Amino acid sequence: MSSLLHVAIVDSVDETREVLQREISACSDIAWLEADCQRYEVFVDVVQSHEPHVAMVSVDGDPAVAIPLIHDLAAKFPKLAVVGVGTNTDARFGSDLIRAGAKDYILFPPRPGEISEVLHRISATSAPSQRKTVKTSSHRRAAVFAGTDGGIGATTLAVNIGCILAQDPNLNVVLIDLDLSLGDAHVLLDLSPRCTLTQLIENIDALDQSYLKRAVARHSSGLHVVPHPDRLSDLGHFTPQHITKLITLLKRHFTHVLIDLSKAYTPLDQAALEAADEVFMVMQPDMNSLYNLMRLQESLEEHAGLIEKTRLVANRVGADFALTVEKAESTIGKKVAFQVYNDTRTATFARDNGKPLYEHARGTRMFQTMVQIADALTNRDRTRVGATPSQMSSGIFGRLFGAKK
Repeated sequence: MSSLLHVAIVDSVDETREVLQREISACSDIAWLEADCQRYEVFVDVVQSHEPHVAMVSVDGDPAVAIPLIHDLAAKFPKLAVVGVGTNTDARFGSDLIRAGAKDYILFPPRPGEISEVLHRISATSAPSQRKTVKTSSHRRAAVFAGTDGGIGATTLAVNIGCILAQDPNLNVVLIDLDLSLGDAHVLLDLSPRCTLTQLIENIDALDQSYLKRAVARHSSGLHVVPHPDRLSDLGHFTPQHITKLITLLKRHFTHVLIDLSKAYTPLDQAALEAADEVFMVMQPDMNSLYNLMRLQESLEEHAGLIEKTRLVANRVGADFALTVEKAESTIGKKVAFQVYNDTRTATFARDNGKPLYEHARGTRMFQTMVQIADALTNRDRTRVGATPSQMSSGIFGRLFGAKK
């Protein structure tokens, strides 16, 4: 497993600090911008709090303070790699910084790729024991929850499975509500977030860990939520490229990124489908749902890889439908991976009171299937279609919730 270098920067000049932010964000294969700071006098406290691996100190903002700061950082944090950044081309000045404790000095503006080179050198010389192990985005997972019709239950599944995943202290989970016009994921959790998808997109080039901690709403379950925009007028500001980049950035910080799609299947939804590692398509065993599902399958087949990563979830199984799940499978020619049993009263109570199912309905068959899906999201060996309930319930969440009634 590879690990990311966490970087903190200090620069009192907005323009140069923003350049450093962009340069570090571009080094996503090796680095994560942990924190940025404007005030030199508090940067030692920032380092103490965030424990980065690398501290970049711009010496141009206030050389009289910045150079002693480099010395203090090197003395107080022996494992910290301190890097000076500035416009002074005097060789003796660079030597003075190295003697003060800096591992490297970068002339500003940095040439293309220079910061990446410096970070790779630091990474190569630091012992793994000195670094926090952080899974890179290639090891993390983004999962889309999509529906064949409005009111099909995809949002209920996404929210509750997110809450189940968040029970594991080793996981860090975020849910994006991509139903931009009529989404209600935050309502199901009785949250009143200050930050919406609009703010994240507007600040997409500055999304570091400290910003996300301040901006993204957190439910008591541990699930983080990015709600849809407050204003319909914001919808025209988003592009598919924004959504793709946002999912990629969130996967640096969160182990699981869940996306609740709209039912319009817009270009934004398409971007999320393509960026996701897996897709849970929620349907019901009725004719309208099956008709929509067959149309969607034809569309998914036009995009390489989408059908292969899509699994069917039959919701409200056992309700008064004319078709059985077996008949539905025969009609569409695809197996249903998960069957969520109908429990209208429990689901309605949870929705109307903003209480996720893990708080009051752990013993229901509906909830236990959600546990199985959550378990599948943490173990690829159990995601195959055809896994039996006994095989599925042996995972971590099956053990966590299975005994609770």
